Amino acid sequence: PETRSHLAPQVPSTTAPPDLLDLLGTPVDELIGDEWGRPPHPTLIGVGEDGDPVWVDILRGGRFGPHGMITGPRRARDALLRTIVFSLALSHSPNVVNFAFADFSGGASFVGLGYLPHVVTAIHPTSAESPVISRLHSVVETERRRREAVLQNAGIPRWNDYQTAVAEGRPLDPLPALIVIIDNTGPLLEARPDLIEPIMALCGERPAQGIRFVFCSAEETALLADLVAWRIEIPGGTGPGSASLQVYGEPGHPASFRPAHVSLDASDPIVEAMRRRGPRASRLKWPDEPAPPPQTSSPPPETSSPPPQTSAPGPGIPEFDVLRLNGGGTSGMFEETWALPAIEPRDPAIGYDPDGNVVTLYPLDISSGIPHGLIVGETAARQHTVRNITLALAANYSPEDLTFAFAGLGEHPLGEPIDLPHVRFSDDELLGRPRRLQAFIDYLSGELDARAASRSADAPGLVVFADVSLTFPSSRPEAGEALLKLAQRGRALGVQLLVSSSTVEGTTIWNRFLPLLGWRIAAGRMPPSLQRVLGQASLPFPDERTAYLLAGGGRPRQFTLAPDTPRAAIDDFVQRTDHRFADVTLPDLLMTGHDAEDRAVMDLLRRLYILETRAARSGESRPRHLIYGGTDLRIARAATLYGRLLAGLGVLAHGNMREGTADWTGHVAGDPGASMADLFRESRGGVLLLHVSRAHDASTGVGGPGFQENLRSLVQQHGEDPVVILWADPEQVLGLRQADSFFTDRFDRIGSFEQPPPPDPQSRPAASSDRRIPIGVDAETHEPVLLDFDVDRHLLISGPPGSGKTFLMGGIIDRLVSQQAAGAETLVYVLDGTANLPVPSSIGSWEEPGVRYTDSPEEFGTLLNEAIWGTRARLLSGQGPEVYVFVAGRNRLLTEDPLAPVLDQLGAVREHGLHLVLLRQRISFGEPLDPLVDTLREFGAPVLLTGSAGGREANLWEVPEALRGFLPQHQALLAHLDRQRLIRLPEPS
Repeated sequence: PETRSHLAPQVPSTTAPPDLLDLLGTPVDELIGDEWGRPPHPTLIGVGEDGDPVWVDILRGGRFGPHGMITGPRRARDALLRTIVFSLALSHSPNVVNFAFADFSGGASFVGLGYLPHVVTAIHPTSAESPVISRLHSVVETERRRREAVLQNAGIPRWNDYQTAVAEGRPLDPLPALIVIIDNTGPLLEARPDLIEPIMALCGERPAQGIRFVFCSAEETALLADLVAWRIEIPGGTGPGSASLQVYGEPGHPASFRPAHVSLDASDPIVEAMRRRGPRASRLKWPDEPAPPPQTSSPPPETSSPPPQTSAPGPGIPEFDVLRLNGGGTSGMFEETWALPAIEPRDPAIGYDPDGNVVTLYPLDISSGIPHGLIVGETAARQHTVRNITLALAANYSPEDLTFAFAGLGEHPLGEPIDLPHVRFSDDELLGRPRRLQAFIDYLSGELDARAASRSADAPGLVVFADVSLTFPSSRPEAGEALLKLAQRGRALGVQLLVSSSTVEGTTIWNRFLPLLGWRIAAGRMPPSLQRVLGQASLPFPDERTAYLLAGGGRPRQFTLAPDTPRAAIDDFVQRTDHRFADVTLPDLLMTGHDAEDRAVMDLLRRLYILETRAARSGESRPRHLIYGGTDLRIARAATLYGRLLAGLGVLAHGNMREGTADWTGHVAGDPGASMADLFRESRGGVLLLHVSRAHDASTGVGGPGFQENLRSLVQQHGEDPVVILWADPEQVLGLRQADSFFTDRFDRIGSFEQPPPPDPQSRPAASSDRRIPIGVDAETHEPVLLDFDVDRHLLISGPPGSGKTFLMGGIIDRLVSQQAAGAETLVYVLDGTANLPVPSSIGSWEEPGVRYTDSPEEFGTLLNEAIWGTRARLLSGQGPEVYVFVAGRNRLLTEDPLAPVLDQLGAVREHGLHLVLLRQRISFGEPLDPLVDTLREFGAPVLLTGSAGGREANLWEVPEALRGFLPQHQALLAHLDRQRLIRLPEPS
């Protein structure tokens, strides 16, 4: 069999997943044009086996209701869910359909969907125990009551009737359908049985108000089975790439269809076009969080009326903290605001005026022309103000558009630092640390010079928060001069300065500063300062949250600072912003997309990226070396991407990954002349994936002195160039970490990878026939490796005991039997001289039609004659099955070799349809050459070597010296006479 990754023929158009946009048959501009508000109608989801489109009526529902269920492997399920959502969104405006998304896996299933203008809420906690999930029932119930009131006021009993009335021209306000999509429903209800009854009640009562549920899970959720009217199962009856649709009471739907597909590359511009086109859905109201008032109030440039003299805020002011006020709370969707163009005005809200209107700090908007500001007040009050401003900006702007720098000459401007992804510099107590003060001054100078030199419009904005504590210190004039220079130059370079202080004195430095500070906030009563800050000395401060804002001229405007956000909510927001920013920036750093990589690998890279960026922001070091205990081959791909990540961040010179194997005595496997020091030298500038062989584990013990001391010495010598990923068995990792703190202090431990879902049919390599068998991945490119029995008809598998060759042969048999069950015309004959071949999992026993098994050489002779006569009949008739003969553990030294009759058949023409796969021990020293091995080589069959690449087989197949030597566990060498390939084999399950 020949192995290939990219040599497969292109997938014929008849098997490619149908493109949703092609099926819709209308340009996107027309779909979301004047007719976007078209009445509810069935949703296109794919094509049947006859080529006709397949629809499901999600909005109007059928005889048994509108709710549905999607089951299947996660990747295929997510792809279908994406298709359904986009099909609905392209065919119906936000005035006709809205979406609410819920899961507890961080939103992985809804990538790219949250920006749709139809989305009214999205909750993506990382735990089923999150209180946000518990409140979903209340959110939907509140919305149901609102819809019920709308229907009653219109005198219409049901949502479907309301839509009919709208279509007939009755002047009614939009009442869009609400599609609530809950992913991982089965695991959610297992973890939270208290949610079962509320969800069942939701399904039973909501259809009349236009609320529909779609439940998604790996398997059918039995508790909800009676509540759904339609279900889609993946795969369908025709195998990979298909799905089945069942609509209760409607038997005419096809039993199997091919789901349509829409890619992220195609969907992102569509979402942006929808957002520009409008309208946008209104967000759902969460019951314990009163909706923010619709009005916004920014200080006018001029006002002739005196400032309000109310002694306390009005009773209608909601207690909405600043994160909730700006959409950054757990029920908010800051991602939508982040996605807006940087120059689009925002409304960073920081509090309320006495009438309950939201007060927005418009001078800090990037598009405003009043960049620099001043906050004056006692320590707690001004820190509260800075926190509100910081969180408001963070919820409104992505780190790609706006960044922060914090410097406290005394205390930190925030009081306690907030580790947002926007932060580029953060330090305090600078007056007492001259070196750190100079580092801050150098940072400002370098930032200004870099921006002046590049003049790039793509550079993110920068807000510098500088707290001078009591006032500008005369003992450190360089600090005031650096900030003054920033204020003078920064406006034209996208840099804004926010100075906070306890007072404003009549000194020269303040006299130079004040004309540059275009907006000012007094946070607390400071009579001597008020005249200089606000131009008015006697203003009432009825409580500690009262403040005054002066911007753009006019009189000071009284407002109440929004309550401080609880620390737990801030930490949650930081985590969500870190994850979101990582998801946005990682593809460029890694030079690959989320869809192109394994989800567990990308989750690991996201974690490492967040750790790296947090360490950079805090100035603290983190261990970049990693240690992995396991046998999952995905660690190799993770190592490759980790190198790209560190190179993209400027940590490593090039980030290339080099792989090596050492045993527990410290010797490099497969290269007697090389040492671990050589591996380190050859890996400089990149990542060294160092696999630990178990070859000497029994004699040396876990953590043998050769390897352990050698590795410690080399890491201490080279530091983090190269970055090392140590790959060993779990018990070896445990032993190392318990025996030596070096492996806990200098190495960050990687946990196990989440088991991948079955491959998405649309990404599976195309097959020209049923005789292409996946056996692993390329050790360098990590791309799938396939055995192609159409090209190479025979195979030799050779290796020492315990090298995995039996498992490998069993996997090939299993795959062939699976294809046979799917309709491939094959016969499989097995001579198991080892009596150890695993029974194919696809059939459960050897006693199945089309499979002939024996562990007796005598009986196998009879079966072999049957196989040979079958191939001769095929030669005469021109048709018949492909015949596969698998032989494991054959003893060729018997008087009569049971395989002797097949020798004449191996070189026969392709039409015979005979394939031989021979598994045998490595040819030992002095052993006569097996004539069957020699015949396989003569006819061009490849050899798959396990355990080591050497000996007689390596000589026969002319394996280059550079490839000879020890092969780590789960690795093999596939050798043809003219080419070779290192392969990583799958792990035994």
